[in-house]
Amino acid sequence: MVKLFLTLAAAARTAVHAFNVAPAARPLSSLGAVGSRGAGRGGVYEDLTGTVGNTPVVKISDKLAPEGVEVYAKCEYFNPLSSVKDRLAVAIIEEAEASGALKPGMTVVEATSGNTGIAVAMVCAQRGYDCVICMAEPFSVERRRLMRMLGAKVIVTPKAGKGTGMVRKAEELCAKHGWFLCHQFENEANWKFHEATTGPEIVNDFAAAGKKLTHWVTGYGTGGTFHGAGKALKDALPDVKIVLAEPEAAGLLASGTPGRKRERNSQLQRLRSRPFSTRFG
Repeated sequence: MVKLFLTLAAAARTAVHAFNVAPAARPLSSLGAVGSRGAGRGGVYEDLTGTVGNTPVVKISDKLAPEGVEVYAKCEYFNPLSSVKDRLAVAIIEEAEASGALKPGMTVVEATSGNTGIAVAMVCAQRGYDCVICMAEPFSVERRRLMRMLGAKVIVTPKAGKGTGMVRKAEELCAKHGWFLCHQFENEANWKFHEATTGPEIVNDFAAAGKKLTHWVTGYGTGGTFHGAGKALKDALPDVKIVLAEPEAAGLLASGTPGRKRERNSQLQRLRSRPFSTRFG
């Protein structure tokens, strides 16, 4: 059996999800994507958020893959702001609108090191909300500029406070002004969106290509992709193996002491005990 891995390129700075799949005789090029060039998308989008999701799966050259292994990338940088976090932002904002937690004229605030803030700023610009992003001083200046270009106000918190300081600032602003706080780590709209979109997209694309998915490898941030897409994959493909990869020097799960993220997200401990995950040191 030839192994096939699918990697998910989450942004321009590629984060990886990988799948190990048994090949079928029919090549992936038999899909109609190339043949449909020129056909258009069958309509127009009312705003940019409609283009989030349905990102392509692309084979990595055999020259770069281990012998006997097929590697595929789910290219999340095809999302409008080039990140898997576009899904998170759409999920949280749309769920808040539907529940009434976010109303016209309100301000959206979130603490973020970058990609989530960029995605939230984009969705707010499309939906007409003011956006405030709290970001610790050590994080990327370029990302601050991009968020401001999208119309967000960026509040830079002191370096000494690190991630905890920016989170507390966002919570303080929310409490003071009655703003809507995204709570990306706790918000269940995050993983539920991946369960409804990312996971089924993977299942459907590999089924259409005649490929049997055997492994999925993913990184870990908020846990939304791992939790939601992983759940959808296991529901559709009970035998698939899910591998969770994280840096040895900064392991959230392997260390058992994920710090502020542990305080913010009780989901983390639940995921540590999931039987379908494997941790690499």
